Order: sequence, then structure tokens, then C-alpha cells
Amino acid sequence: MSTQSESIITPKTQESLLKIFPGGVVFFDLETTGLSPLFDRVIEFAGVKILRGQEPSTLSMLVKPDIEISEENSAIHGITNEDVADCPGESEAAPQIKEFIGNLPLVAHNSKFDIGFLMSMYHRCGIETDNNSVYCSCNLSRKLNKEAKNHRLSTLCEQFNINLENHHRALDDTIACLEVFHAVCEKSRDIRAIGSSSILYQAGEFKKAFNKMMPEKLKELEDHCTKRTPIEIKYKGGKNKNAVRKIVPFSLLPLPTGIALYGKCQATNLFKYYKVEKITEMNVQELDKAQQED
Repeated sequence: MSTQSESIITPKTQESLLKIFPGGVVFFDLETTGLSPLFDRVIEFAGVKILRGQEPSTLSMLVKPDIEISEENSAIHGITNEDVADCPGESEAAPQIKEFIGNLPLVAHNSKFDIGFLMSMYHRCGIETDNNSVYCSCNLSRKLNKEAKNHRLSTLCEQFNINLENHHRALDDTIACLEVFHAVCEKSRDIRAIGSSSILYQAGEFKKAFNKMMPEKLKELEDHCTKRTPIEIKYKGGKNKNAVRKIVPFSLLPLPTGIALYGKCQATNLFKYYKVEKITEMNVQELDKAQQED
């Protein structure tokens, strides 16, 4: 249910954000059953909508997924299967979320994952998305707040003395994202730089991703992501075309360019995105004896 709240942000913060988003903006966050938008589910949505001449409004709701919430996942955000047992399913929640957002720009922290979950939910429910512009407070901080120790939401809250009591609950994280975005903007005060540093893409572009689904390959990757199985892939993208890459897979997510595998490259120890359509071969890594004993 959407509610009005005068205490979410100050009038000064609201006015500053409306200079960047004159037509209004929605900051949002999700809690989910896991990291992969294609097979995990949204279990909590929160959004804060800012429009000129109005008090900020919120939508905060739990969503009952059609899969179980694991104990490991519940330990992160504290949401259990019992908590969502009597809550609306995604077919009921998704239209409410879309109505709240409308065609306004969207901002989240690590937007690639949050928008991927939102677009996947819309896709499963047969909902057409508006072509919202998607922005990321994490990207903004990386480009305009380079002195930060890292760009995790909790770290940035410490840097800017922003209160974050219930980290990994959607409404608290949404408000923290909003305050972090505003704090970095105040450091820059260059509206053009802020926009170019934080925009990712348009939500309408995700149609291309869902048109490139490859069920058999995705099913195999889903299992590897769930178990964090070290795999070797032959990849025809990047600088070393057709080279074998050793990775630990973490997530499958839709991007405007197609479905991507998000994983940790063992050669560089960095997290990277691999287009699924460019993975030509895939095998489970054969671990040596020392690794097996670990």
C-alpha cells in the first residue's frame, strides 16, 4: 500500500533531487530469494517516489514467492517463509509496483540486479514495462566519489554519516540509497556529470534479453550458480576470443544486450559478466587433490 510520509527526507533534499530529475524519480530496493533474477524471486519491494509539489510517497510490501526462501537467504534479510505466507504473490504485486513507478526514472544501488529482478517479474506476469531510465547510485559513487574505501551501501552510509539501521530490508536500503545518491550529488553539483555517471540504460531495452532465452543452457547454468560449482567455459567474446575461462558462477541476469552469467574469474579474481550466447562450451572443473581436500 502506498503511503505518504513527511519524515523520509528533508524538503532541501527533495528540492536538490528534483533539480536532477525535474519530472520526478523513484528510488527503490528489493529483497529476493537469491542472486539470479531469472530463477530467484522478489520477496520484498520498497520504493520512494518524489514529485514536485507533493510529499514523498512510499510503497513497501512483502511478496509471496512461488519458491522456498532458504534458511541461508533468510539469515541475510530476516524474511522467512512464514512472514510471506499470507502476502500477495507476484502476479498481484507486480501491477501495484508498476502503477506506483509509472514512467518515472528509477534509481537503486547496484541497479543491474534490482532492475533485472523487476524486469523478470514483469516478464513472467506478462506486464509491459514503460521505458524508464535506470540509474545506479553505486556507479555514481565509483565515478564521482573515488576516495571511498569501497562502494557498498553500508560503507557509503558510514562515509556520509547516514543512518542505516536495518540493512537488507528494502525500505531502509531504499532511503539509504536516496541519501547516498544525494550526498554524492552534493559533492559534484554538476548535473550533467551526475546523469552521465549514474545512468545505465532504458528499461524498455530488456525486451531484447528475454527474446534471447536459451532454456537448456540456462538450466545447466542455474544449477551451477546455485551450487557455486567451479566451471570452465569456452567463450567467444572479450579480448581472448575462444579461450577457456575458469570461473565460479554466481548469477544469471537479464541485461539489455541479452542474458549474462555473472561470475568470479579465477585468473584475475575479479567478478565479470559473460554473455550466455557467447558461451560455446561448458564443463565442470576437475579439481586437483589438494582442492578436493579443502
